[in-house]
Amino acid sequence: MAADKELYAKLSKALDVHQVKTNRKSVGEWNFPDWIASHIHVKRAGHTSAYSFSGYEPLLEIARHLHEDEMLYLLKGTQIGISTLFIALSLYFPYWRGLDSAYCLPDKVNIKPFMKTRFSKEQVELDETLRAAYNMHESDFYYDCGQNFLFFIGVNVLTEQLTKPLEKIILDEVTVINVDAIERIEERMDAASFPQLFAFAREIYPGGPADAGFQSGRQNVYLYKCSGCGHEQNLEEIFYQSSLNKEPVPRCVRQSCGRWRIICEKCGVATNRKRDGRWVAKFPEREINSYRIPQLIIPGMDLDRLMRRWLRSESKRSKRAKLHSSTLGIPDAGDMQRIDKSTLVNLKRDYDMRAVAEWSVGGMDMGDTCYIVFMEFEGEALKVFPHIDSFRKVCPPPTLVHRSVFFD
Repeated sequence: MAADKELYAKLSKALDVHQVKTNRKSVGEWNFPDWIASHIHVKRAGHTSAYSFSGYEPLLEIARHLHEDEMLYLLKGTQIGISTLFIALSLYFPYWRGLDSAYCLPDKVNIKPFMKTRFSKEQVELDETLRAAYNMHESDFYYDCGQNFLFFIGVNVLTEQLTKPLEKIILDEVTVINVDAIERIEERMDAASFPQLFAFAREIYPGGPADAGFQSGRQNVYLYKCSGCGHEQNLEEIFYQSSLNKEPVPRCVRQSCGRWRIICEKCGVATNRKRDGRWVAKFPEREINSYRIPQLIIPGMDLDRLMRRWLRSESKRSKRAKLHSSTLGIPDAGDMQRIDKSTLVNLKRDYDMRAVAEWSVGGMDMGDTCYIVFMEFEGEALKVFPHIDSFRKVCPPPTLVHRSVFFD
């Protein structure tokens, strides 16, 4: 008798969850912005309250269209609320849409503390309805919601990606996720009716995954239209250019009565960060969507604090470089820039190839692309780079040997 009651209770719970899921909205009735405000509570400035886009207005327009694109990259500043938004999205898909999703971090070691801090009262708190619908399996790193799941995956670990068919994938800190790992986990969506991949990070190195994703997409940036003269301006680009020009204060800010204000760079009229901005795509025809989201456009960010940090970094190249990436969303590694093609080009010098050198050394790096470098020395000093070459590995072996021996 007791066993029958227990079975009946389990069946009733399953039917309740099923009833919730079969009443979910159709894709044409995307209601995520309303849903997150109704079901998610967040901790901000020491207080827990219902999620709101107030102070984060630029994110609302993004949230309204998250269902439209198969691939979305966000090149972002730090601490602007993107993780919170996508944590809620990862919960929204299984519960309200009946779709299996995965929230991915670089490594498995990041997942448990992430689940305990981000998916709890420490940052994101579920309302009573969601707490009843979701069951946490902390040791196995997933939530279940009836017949659907939210997985937490350390995406750089190969075994983490196996046997998990997915429909939606969220890549947090994509800048430190291996490109091969991204390609492998995309394969988990091959059977999905409408697969979606969302990737975001603060990028340090130009050309890194988040920056490359932004550059390959529509490149949405936030423009403010002046209520006085009608001029439109992009704050992070003005800040960045002023930094390159070594201007003490960017043209689009002014201090008044001890407080910093955003102004029009042309006529000086004050800008309302909550009301005067809009997203504009540089390449609206591209299939991949992408946004650059700096701290400067988030009204909830303290502009006075940002300006204090900006002014203190004026004579410190490394600190200013960090602000370029964290505040402006523009990658800048400062003195830690990677060696790229432009670096090698700048090192090239005119040189007459000699038959015999004092001594020389050459090397070859074989991957998808074959790189050949030969250097000549005089004594202990590097004299010149006589030859730098690269070509695809599919190059016929005789050609590869010929081109290598020629520069021996």
